[in-house]
Amino acid sequence: MKGFDSELIGDAVRCTCNKLLMTILGDAIIVKCSRCKRFLVVQTGGIHSIQVHDLNDEELGRMLRCCVPPDE
Repeated sequence: MKGFDSELIGDAVRCTCNKLLMTILGDAIIVKCSRCKRFLVVQTGGIHSIQVHDLNDEELGRMLRCCVPPDE
C-alpha cells in the first residue's frame, strides 16, 4: 500500500461472508467505522482468541451475560 509502513499493516479478521471486521496489530484491535471512516483502536493486554458466531439475539444475550459483569 502506498504511503503505509508495512509494519503498520496488521492481520485482517473477516466474517464468514468475507467482510472485513477488524485488523489486529500486536495487542491492538483496529475497527474502521463504515459510516464516517474513523478508526477505533482498542488496546488490549493481549488477544487470546477471536471467534465468529452465528447467534440469534437470545443466544447472544446469554453469551454476553456470562462475560459482562452486572452494573453495581
